[in-house]
Amino acid sequence: MKLIHIIDNIVNIMNTNIMNTNNIPKKLENINVYVDPVWDDYEGCDDTHEYCTFISDKINEYVDNDNKDIPECLLERYIYVVCNDILCWTLDYVQNLKNLSYIFKNCTGDQVSPVKIMKTIKENMEIVEIFINNKNIDMNFFLKMPGTDELFIKYINKFITSNFDEEYIHYILSSAISKGFYKSVDKILDMKIGLNNADLFNNIIYGIVNKSYIDPLQIIKKCINNGAKIEKNTLQIFIDKVDSSELAKYQFVNFKILVPFLYANGSPVNITELLKLQHKIPMGDLGNTINNINNHKLIDFTLDEFNELCDCGIKLTNYNNVKKYFTDKQIKSKIYINKLSYPIEVKCDLDILRTMCKTNSSISEIRKVLKSVTPDQECIENACETMNNTLIRLLREKHNLLITEKCILNYAKAVAVDNKVLRYIVDEYEGKNLDDIDTNED
Repeated sequence: MKLIHIIDNIVNIMNTNIMNTNNIPKKLENINVYVDPVWDDYEGCDDTHEYCTFISDKINEYVDNDNKDIPECLLERYIYVVCNDILCWTLDYVQNLKNLSYIFKNCTGDQVSPVKIMKTIKENMEIVEIFINNKNIDMNFFLKMPGTDELFIKYINKFITSNFDEEYIHYILSSAISKGFYKSVDKILDMKIGLNNADLFNNIIYGIVNKSYIDPLQIIKKCINNGAKIEKNTLQIFIDKVDSSELAKYQFVNFKILVPFLYANGSPVNITELLKLQHKIPMGDLGNTINNINNHKLIDFTLDEFNELCDCGIKLTNYNNVKKYFTDKQIKSKIYINKLSYPIEVKCDLDILRTMCKTNSSISEIRKVLKSVTPDQECIENACETMNNTLIRLLREKHNLLITEKCILNYAKAVAVDNKVLRYIVDEYEGKNLDDIDTNED
């Protein structure tokens, strides 16, 4: 062979090798995808998607040729790199669906075990669904996996029937409740399960209080049809859960629906218990809730309870059961102060002014009353209880009322609510029983 031909052959071989090398992404040049680990250097797919495409092509060859012997390292890369990145996953979406179904159906080993899949998949819940459809998964393990309400329902549809024993169904139901999956709860209740478990029922009631996408009464009625019972303390348990909840006020969307229903169906509570939720429930919703209860069946309000309603500015739409209290001086004062439109005539007098000073009414409203009513010493003493500096100065400087020992004590008591030392001093000064006062140093 002539020298020129030998040189030509060498050049051709070199060109071929260069072309073959160029077909492999630069960061893969020194990597055997079946053996060498890359995780220390892997920082995610870049805009070229060279790496994920390279991996996908390798997997496609196995799947298209019905070759089940896919190396574990290649499976690991495919699931971690391609399937766990939404962009990489959607580049060849149809093929990836086919690949995963094939892999989960035919492959075994650590890389396709439930533990590995759960640890690897962080964002793509669609893979978990494909996994469920092609693998027999232990129920206990499934409940620990990440997911959605919709995914949980698909699992229920495939694996759970009403033939399971009651304890097993209750376990699944409890898991759905703890995850906040109330579409799944609704689905399970359709199975006509036995639900004589009071704790589960109480958890369901509380769990649906902030779920705007479901009909709360439909869920409660399904629970009752499955054997749940509304007990005398059911509503009280619900109120206590709301009281200790970390939900924001606006999240209790079903409160005004659930409370009247439970109250009317055998679980009454003292209205004071509802009013203590002022810090948890928007006042409008709280007022609507009490009115819904009262409109269904008139409540026999005590004077103290009606006093509290007036303090909160809640007006009863059906007030026939509280007319007997309209002559009470304190009630008349609060009706006037809170502008509650009951059909009674209330004239400004000293009793109203005293109450206004004690309830921290707006200073502009108090000024209006002061034009026709002369304040007395009790007014400034009451103002000291509310620590209203503007009102105290107004009564002292404009109306010549005295700062007395009673004023100082009232102010000290108000401050002492958050001051253990001052509370002790005031109680000691007034000669109260100190047996239950904590005098230990902090």
